[in-house]
Amino acid sequence: MKSFLALAGLVTLLATAGCGADAGSPSPAPNTNPAGDASVNAPDGGADAEASTACSSNDAPDADGEDENCDGADGMVGIDVYVDPSAGSDTNLGSPATPLRSLKAAILLAGSRGGRVLLGKGQLTIDVLDAPGSYEVHGGYSSTFVGPRKRESSVLAPTTPLGLALSGATEVTLVSLSIIGPNADEKVMTAHALRTSVDHLRLVDVEVRSGNAAPGVVLGAPAANGESGINATGSAGSPLTCNGSAQPSYSTGAALGKMNAAGALPGSCTAKTPAASGAGGQAGTHGAHATKEPVLEGGLVGWTPGGTAPDNAGPGLGGAGGANCAALGNYGGGAGSGGCPGGPGAGATSGGGSVAVVVLAGNLTLAGSLLRTGFGGNGGNGSPGGEGGLGGRGFQPGCGTGVPCDKIPAECTPSTDPYQLNCAGWGGNGGPGGKGGHGGAGAGGWSIGVVTAGAASVEHDASTSFELGAPGNGGDGATTRAPDGEKHETWAL
Repeated sequence: MKSFLALAGLVTLLATAGCGADAGSPSPAPNTNPAGDASVNAPDGGADAEASTACSSNDAPDADGEDENCDGADGMVGIDVYVDPSAGSDTNLGSPATPLRSLKAAILLAGSRGGRVLLGKGQLTIDVLDAPGSYEVHGGYSSTFVGPRKRESSVLAPTTPLGLALSGATEVTLVSLSIIGPNADEKVMTAHALRTSVDHLRLVDVEVRSGNAAPGVVLGAPAANGESGINATGSAGSPLTCNGSAQPSYSTGAALGKMNAAGALPGSCTAKTPAASGAGGQAGTHGAHATKEPVLEGGLVGWTPGGTAPDNAGPGLGGAGGANCAALGNYGGGAGSGGCPGGPGAGATSGGGSVAVVVLAGNLTLAGSLLRTGFGGNGGNGSPGGEGGLGGRGFQPGCGTGVPCDKIPAECTPSTDPYQLNCAGWGGNGGPGGKGGHGGAGAGGWSIGVVTAGAASVEHDASTSFELGAPGNGGDGATTRAPDGEKHETWAL
C-alpha cells in the first residue's frame, strides 16, 4: 500500500516577523504525526513496506509514482489530466501518451472530469494562473508519469520579477514541484517568486525560490554648482541674480552682511582698516534617509527612497566697499558680490528585496517545503550637493590727484610707510555661496521567506525550511548611512 504525507496538522503560525535561519542550516526532522485532510496526498520519500501486487481500483498520486491500478501511469488515466511542458499540446486528450502543454488548460479539463493535474518533467513558463474553483497539481514526474517523483523535475518559471501571480481560486494544492523566479531589474527592484490571493493555498514538498534583488540608484542628475559672484569694476558693486532673484544694488555704503548685496563704500582710511569680505552663505540641510521597514504598493514589496535635499542653501554675502581716502586723493573701489548657493543633492532609491512568497489575501499552508531567497539589494548613495559659487573680487581704489593706483596695496602697510598707504580703498570680496545639502540614501533591501498583507496568514510544519540570502547594505549619505536590510522567515505588512 502507498503511504502519504497528509497535509494539515501544521504546527507553527507565523503572523509576525522573526529572525530567519541562516542559509544552509539543517532542516528540522519531518513531521511524523500528520493529521487533517487525508485527501490531499504528498510524497513521503520512501516506498511502502508492504507493496500490493494486485491492481487497485483507485490510484492517487504518490511519492514513488506507482501504477497501482495498472492503467500505465500513476494517477487515474481518463480522469486525471497529464501535462508535459516540453512535448505536450493543448489539442491533445490529456492522457500520459497525449499530454497537454499548459497548466490552465489542464486545470479546466481536470475540473470538468473531477480529476487532478499531473505535471511531468520540464520547465513551464508561466506568469499568471487565474483558473477558478478548486484544484490540485502534482508534479515531479518523469515523462512517462511512472517512477519516483522529484520536485526539481517540474519547474514553474515566471518570466519577470513580479513572480507567478496566483488568483481566482478558492482551494489550490501544489505538490512536488518548484517555482523559480528570475532576478530583479531596474523596473521591478524586488525579486518575487510567487504572489497569491487565493482563499486557501497549500504547498506540499514545493520549493519556492526568488532571485537576487536590484541595487538602489540615484534619483536625479548631479546637483548644479552655484554661479560665482560678480567682480567689482568701479566704485560700486554689480548686481547678480541667484535662482531667479536679482541682488539689490547700492549706490553708497552697502552694509556688510547684506544678503546678496553688491557692496559699495566705505572702508576706514584713518584706522587703516581693510574693507571686510562678505560672509559665506549658509550650507543647505541634508535629505532624509529612507525608512528601514518594507512597504507594500500595488501588490509588490518595496522600500521608500531617500529624500532629495531641501533647496535652502544660502548665497554669499556681499563685501564691504572701499574707503574714499581724501588725504591720498583716491576714492574707494566697489566690493564683489556674493556667490550663488549650490543646488540640492538628489536622493537615492532603496535596494530591492528578495521575497519567495507574498500572500496578498487568504491563507498559505506549507508542508515539507523549502523557501529560498536571493540577496537583498544595496541601497543607493545620496548625491552630494553642489558647491557654492565663489564670491566676486573687490575692485582697486580709483585714481584721483593723489597717490598712483599702482602704489596702493591690497594689504595695509605699516605706519612707517612713507606714503602712509593702506588697503582701506580696496573693495571687499564677496562671500562664497553655501554648499547644497546632500541627498538622502536608500535603505538596504531585505530577504524574506513569506510576506503577508493585512489579514492574510501563513502557517508551516516543522519539516518546512527557509534558506535566506544576505540582505543589502544601506547607502551612504553626507555623514551617516541609511539602514541596512534584514532577513526574516515571515513578515507581516
